[in-house]
Amino acid sequence: MNMIKKTKKKLVNNKKKLPPHIEKFYKDTGIINSPFFLRGNKKGILLIHGWSSTPYEMRALGEYLHKKGFSVYAPLLSGHGTKPEDLEPVKWKDWVKDVFLAYDKLKKECDEVFVGGMSFGGTLALILASKKQVSGLFLMSTPYRIRYEKILYLLWRATCKRKKYKSKSYPKILGNKDMCLTQMISYQRYPINSLYQAFYTVKVSLAHLNKITSPTMIIQSRDDHVISGRSMKKLEKNLNSRFIKKRKIKNAYHNFIGDSKNNYIFDEIIDFIKECEK
Repeated sequence: MNMIKKTKKKLVNNKKKLPPHIEKFYKDTGIINSPFFLRGNKKGILLIHGWSSTPYEMRALGEYLHKKGFSVYAPLLSGHGTKPEDLEPVKWKDWVKDVFLAYDKLKKECDEVFVGGMSFGGTLALILASKKQVSGLFLMSTPYRIRYEKILYLLWRATCKRKKYKSKSYPKILGNKDMCLTQMISYQRYPINSLYQAFYTVKVSLAHLNKITSPTMIIQSRDDHVISGRSMKKLEKNLNSRFIKKRKIKNAYHNFIGDSKNNYIFDEIIDFIKECEK
């Protein structure tokens, strides 16, 4: 059974639990595993999805920004949107190349480009902003450090030679018994070597933070179970941005942008973009 059929079966089985912006498209799972481009004005916004996920996690935000007039592009990163095995040969430079090509494509259409990234997508946004002209950055659940990073690295070293794949787990936090968006659209098992490539990409992104002068908004959940609670402060301290706006979200998962109850943050992102132009 291919990725699209599996996704469709999973969505249908959980139809009652779907957020409104997923239920709207659940019959057309092709849209979940594909990039999207929404043409608007000459102000472009590049949205970068997280590792092992798809551009669909950015879809609700993208449609909202498009309704406000912006051109929005969300590319599909290499090895994503198909099957976990396709992540195996992908190296960190492939993902960096993906976002640079996406930036160039959007820049041809727009006079200026803002960049937003979710989790690992924020990591790639940092690398992009250290090399390209970016009018503003909004970083969502972007790691400076991963929780229990040293322990995870040791586990990787111990298991990678005898085990190639690992399944994801989701802690039952916040009293929420429903599946979160990530559980419905992302790979639920992954190559362990690909996780190492993602970790290494984070290290690359941190090496050039002082080169980033773009205005930046850092958004993080207080209950994030993936990244260190100090990531926001560390990013703020090491970025050389013209100004930095911080926002902590209560009662939200790591991938908060996919939960419809957090849609209020969309307006705050719009306000940030307006501030960048002052």
